[in-house]
Amino acid sequence: MLWRGGADAELSGYLCQAANDSLTSQDREAIANWLTVQPWVTGHRLAPLSDAWYGP
Repeated sequence: MLWRGGADAELSGYLCQAANDSLTSQDREAIANWLTVQPWVTGHRLAPLSDAWYGP
């Protein structure tokens, strides 16, 4: 997976598959679980899956 985005007071951006494929709900769940256990992450919010090229 690749992350594209920026940071101000918080990080925001899109996670994308490196192989021109779409993320799945299982990928989204794995990302949420990973973020939960990171000591430097004080909170997170994942939006619903959407198409980074064409939008929601």
